Amino acid sequence: MRKVSVVHCADIHYDSDIKFLGTKERKRCEERRASFEKILKMCRVEKINYLLIAGDLFDTPEPEEKYVKRLRDEFEKCSDTYIFISPGNHDYVSVSSPYRREDFWSDNVYIFMDEWEGVNIEEDGVTVYGSGFTQIHCKNSMLKRCENDDYIHLGVMHGDISGTEKYNPINRNEISDSGLDYLALGHIHKRTDVLKSGNTYYSYSGCHDGRGFDEPGIQGVYKGYVWEGGCEMKFYPVSSRSLYRMQFDISEMSDENIAQYIEAHLMGTEEDIYEITLKGKVTGGYEPDIAWISERSGLFYVRLIEEYSRHYDYEVLRSEKSVRGEFVQKMMTLMEHEEDYVKMKALELGVTAFSKEVNYHED
Repeated sequence: MRKVSVVHCADIHYDSDIKFLGTKERKRCEERRASFEKILKMCRVEKINYLLIAGDLFDTPEPEEKYVKRLRDEFEKCSDTYIFISPGNHDYVSVSSPYRREDFWSDNVYIFMDEWEGVNIEEDGVTVYGSGFTQIHCKNSMLKRCENDDYIHLGVMHGDISGTEKYNPINRNEISDSGLDYLALGHIHKRTDVLKSGNTYYSYSGCHDGRGFDEPGIQGVYKGYVWEGGCEMKFYPVSSRSLYRMQFDISEMSDENIAQYIEAHLMGTEEDIYEITLKGKVTGGYEPDIAWISERSGLFYVRLIEEYSRHYDYEVLRSEKSVRGEFVQKMMTLMEHEEDYVKMKALELGVTAFSKEVNYHED
């Protein structure tokens, strides 16, 4: 049985920034670039036949030149692998796109510039089909039928099967009617299983290495074999770190307790990136020292979100000879005949503001 080896990745955003990481941003961005280059090394070492990049290789349509040249040089090293790129809504083929450059990309690289087309690789008996965004939105499906022949039919495309109408909307009937053996999809950053519609297998590989907390857990690529009428594609992790969202109840805990609890209940490792929401109720005027807890936890990066409630003894506070006491006295007087959630929340936040900065966002 004739078959070809395939790696499918998408949503690389090679030149992206990650502003929320602050001083860790530069290190993390370089890690993500190295993770993609790890995929290219996999293709070289294992002599993969086809690398399908399903959109948003870059984060912008006109990325910095140093990143364009760096990828060009990396692609050139993969001389035994055909690399097919389907530009997406982030790196669409603009007038000044690096994808348009003649005699710039190595001979093993093919970039789909616009409408659906097929590229024959006769020595393998393979046709690779694809299309590319030419602007940020694409409201009509670009997925078409492939030729009815005895070639292996691969497809690569940036598009959305979730129902939105802005980003090359694709439906499962179109996938079924395409005649493709395997369709490599990008745009949805969450990996799917390898699915099947009609006789066509398809999947979203997800992003290769997370940038935000909406891309949680271990990320990677699909790798395997495709043949006429079938495929065997498996997930391979390549991400350097994972991102996780967690929440803990910190009621009756101290700063030390909170730091120890976080360390003992991590979803990943200390080298991963966390957003942890602190819930529960704190009493006696205690305010967690967020900066100290973050440092004490020993994590590569953690963002602590304060959503715990505070319990104060307002009868004691209202008797204070201070500005805070005056504030509590006035608020308690207002609530003597009409106590409601808004006034209680204002009282709690107001008292807290005397000891620390308060950031409040209504749901």
